[in-house]
Amino acid sequence: MDLSRSFSKIALTGSIYHKRSVQFNLKILIFTWCLISTFLHANCQPLDIDSLEHAIEKEGIHDTIRINTIIELCKQHRRKNPYKALEVADRGLKLSYKINFRAGISKILAFIGNIHTGQGNYDSAIDFLTQALNINYADGRKMGIALCLGNIGIVFQNRGDYEKSIDYYLQSIRLYKDLDYMKGVAINLNNLGNAYVRHKEYEMAIEYFGKSLKIKEKINDNRGMAYTFNNIGAVYYHMRKYDDAIDYFNRSLEIHNEQGDKAGIASGTQNIGDCYFEKEEYARAFEQYEKALVIAEEIGDKRHIAQLLLNTGQLYWKNDQASKGMEYLEKSMKIAKAIGAKEDIKNAYKILSEFHEELKIYKKAHTYFKLYSQTKDSIFNEDKSKEIGKLEARYEFERSQEERKRLEENERAASAIAERRRNNLQYSGILIFIVLLFATVFGLGRLSLPVRAAEGIVFFAFLLFFEFTLVLLDPYIEEYSAGGPAIKLAFNAVLAAMIFPLHSFFETKLKSKLAKHE
Repeated sequence: MDLSRSFSKIALTGSIYHKRSVQFNLKILIFTWCLISTFLHANCQPLDIDSLEHAIEKEGIHDTIRINTIIELCKQHRRKNPYKALEVADRGLKLSYKINFRAGISKILAFIGNIHTGQGNYDSAIDFLTQALNINYADGRKMGIALCLGNIGIVFQNRGDYEKSIDYYLQSIRLYKDLDYMKGVAINLNNLGNAYVRHKEYEMAIEYFGKSLKIKEKINDNRGMAYTFNNIGAVYYHMRKYDDAIDYFNRSLEIHNEQGDKAGIASGTQNIGDCYFEKEEYARAFEQYEKALVIAEEIGDKRHIAQLLLNTGQLYWKNDQASKGMEYLEKSMKIAKAIGAKEDIKNAYKILSEFHEELKIYKKAHTYFKLYSQTKDSIFNEDKSKEIGKLEARYEFERSQEERKRLEENERAASAIAERRRNNLQYSGILIFIVLLFATVFGLGRLSLPVRAAEGIVFFAFLLFFEFTLVLLDPYIEEYSAGGPAIKLAFNAVLAAMIFPLHSFFETKLKSKLAKHE
């Protein structure tokens, strides 16, 4: 998707608005923090949904503060009730448009996009995230740009477009590094690891997860650590080390349960069920899938619903309940197609092929296997793997180029400082010499000197002053004249014309003093 065309449409108006609103937004942020701090102090506990709702309804507060509080309320609702979060976000979006609060508009659009991502509404997610990205580009908010790029990468990853997703992750990482925002870097390193898990490059995945986890531990990002533990568990799952995988999934679940993160709980519970399925402990697997399905349906997570229906269908099949299994598989396929989740569509085709082959319905088995192969090839083939390698190489090259330019700029700056210091010392020395020379000229009147000698000394002093002035003014003359000799000559003539009267005046005075002395 080429987003650059749409970025330019609102760039001019956005940049003008940004310049006018920087100081105002700073005041609003400070005031919002003061308001939140007041609630924290009053309640002696973190802000919860009730206190945030009370703050939103409070009379006399500025609309911008109300919008920022709505955004905080959305974050609280998202983990437990995404539908309520969308409802609250819609209210904040309308108010933001009403007062043209662009920072609020972009944040809420991105937030809505992320909820749609979680629910498997990928077209809607791309639409909202792209709108938010456009506004952030126009207003020059690098943090917002980086956040949107990373979130768009997640959408493409969920749809099976790994080449695009990795491109967006790398762009996001670059911006976060420029901003020195390590939490954002860690999130996208984690996302890159997920992309490599899907591509079955587990060593690369572990490498990225390890980098991400190291940063998250350093900045005490417990929620982020939970997701990375979950992802490391997924790697061990694919390596068929199921007990190790369950251990990491449980470490992830412990944090998600503490924070009440239902999306994380659903994902972790499903993953544990997958491990029990592969260990052929079907009763335990079914128990985990049932728990996860209840939560996924509660929060409207369509992608996990599709996966859990597929897995549950396989369990019924394993327990000789073919018709029940087929029912679940067909439901899973319908949802996966509706949300465009290629990875889940591919898995459903594969299971359906195996299912019909066991039932000796070979024609259908062959049809589903062909569809499986086609979908698999469309998700990841050798050419796409090469393209991802090119993306990473391009990213590393750009980073090295940026580093080289930075070092060159630093060297140039240091050289310029040294040159200016040297020039200033020399200018100072020359100026002191000229001052002393003119002092000597003034003192000549007390001595008995030939007139011709006095004239020569005065001429030399003013010639040296003229040359010194030319050296000082040369950069400005060069810039103004663009190197044109006629213009430079004109400047020199004007300077000479200004100095000539001074020369005549001093020469006359000196001759007069010499005459009196004689």
